[in-house]
Amino acid sequence: MPTPRGRVTRLVGTTLDITESRAAERLKLGVVQLARELAEGIVDAVSEPLIVLDGALQVVSASRSFYAHFQVTAEETVGRKIYALGNGQWDIPALRELIENILAHDHAFEGYVVEHDFPGLGPRRMVLNARRIVTAVGNTELILLAMVAIEPMETP
Repeated sequence: MPTPRGRVTRLVGTTLDITESRAAERLKLGVVQLARELAEGIVDAVSEPLIVLDGALQVVSASRSFYAHFQVTAEETVGRKIYALGNGQWDIPALRELIENILAHDHAFEGYVVEHDFPGLGPRRMVLNARRIVTAVGNTELILLAMVAIEPMETP
């Protein structure tokens, strides 16, 4: 197309069909959402108390049995560091040792017995199991902490 000064200009255009790209992104988001809902369902279904921590040791999720056994709510639990739960009642030296030292080097521990006097609940003996989960790309870390047995301890 000639311009007023007699130069010829051209307009080159391309079209890009992003329908497939958008569909793939929606599928990926759907799979992520399904995985999240499945994980939350599993956590809620376990009969033993279970909490899920992120890499900064903040509670991401907890099972209904955790809330029932320790008489707390999700609002009092989720988003808080484990050591701050229940006015610091989870700041147990043995638990701190397990999480910060053992899980820092290993991916799991099992059968670790912790005895603690929980305010409002009394003395408890807990058998702890934990797994550290790191995604394949290594950008997400979670810790699953299960209390296999919780029983009142007999006081002398």
